Amino acid sequence: MEINTTNKRVQQPDTQPQIMENQRIILWLFMVASILSFGGLTSAYIVRMAQGNWMKFDLPNVFSINCLVVLASSACMVYAYRSAKADEITQVKYGLWGAIIGGVVFLILQWLGWKELNAGDIYFSPRRSDNGDLTPLISGSFFFAISAIHFIHVIAGLIFLTIALVKTYQWQVHKKNLLTISLASTFWHFVGILWIYLYLFLKYWN
Repeated sequence: MEINTTNKRVQQPDTQPQIMENQRIILWLFMVASILSFGGLTSAYIVRMAQGNWMKFDLPNVFSINCLVVLASSACMVYAYRSAKADEITQVKYGLWGAIIGGVVFLILQWLGWKELNAGDIYFSPRRSDNGDLTPLISGSFFFAISAIHFIHVIAGLIFLTIALVKTYQWQVHKKNLLTISLASTFWHFVGILWIYLYLFLKYWN
């Protein structure tokens, strides 16, 4: 009796969905860690202020303007993501460019805000007051530390957006491949919401 044998191709499991899921998990873990970090900083801010001997100061108006910049940049990101889902690649580019420009404007205004605080004798490293006491000026140190860490988050977000933009120009972002722009969008909105929270906290709790 003749037995026919055939070579059967072994089908390899598709690992792409798992890789995508892992990247999303890593991003969310990073954002959770950031929330915990800022939560610790703001808690320390409250505790130290409650101890007294704390200098209060008004935030420059430029930080208020940055809230509007954040909202506009996030709106551009929403437009870019929705355009990607609709396979409107040109609009994706416009949206990403708008979000990136908004991020750069945010950094510039943040820097100008710091300079304005410096002009009012508020620094990251407290300068000795007339009576030689450094303690009340620690409030400025808290503000600079919190806003500087957020500044770094914005830079990280701009790197995300730039990667998404480059991939868009390489036709690697479209309705069947949304991972890159989805991750960039999630992180960018997170950074924006984080700034609005920090601004409201630092302005009204102070």
